[in-house]
Amino acid sequence: MADNKTLEFDTWLLQSVILANVDGPGTTERINNAADLLSKTPMAVSDLRAGLFRLAQKGFVQEANGNYSAAQTTAGIKWLERDKIRQLLSAEPAQGDVKSAGTGNLSKVAGDYVKKFQGFMSGLTNPRKE
Repeated sequence: MADNKTLEFDTWLLQSVILANVDGPGTTERINNAADLLSKTPMAVSDLRAGLFRLAQKGFVQEANGNYSAAQTTAGIKWLERDKIRQLLSAEPAQGDVKSAGTGNLSKVAGDYVKKFQGFMSGLTNPRKE
């Protein structure tokens, strides 16, 4: 089970995903704008990507062509129903409900970030000699 800070963040993020899809596709820019609208606090892009990946793994968000939307598990829940979203996220998933990590492009994006980080770290530990 997630800690309270992660649960609050995921609730905010899932609300933002639902809101971002009201009048158009849920692009990361629209999701970030919806998050800003909901809490007047900007969301870091790295936190957004990690949160979307986490929610996709748990089966709450789905990705198609770079657009994110709420999955069937959130059917009937509106973006303004914060308590319902929080209850849904805090419930223990059934054994068969957890989705694989390789949904859509999320695993590729995560892999790209890992490669960039590894390249950054190798530059720190093995600086180029000019």
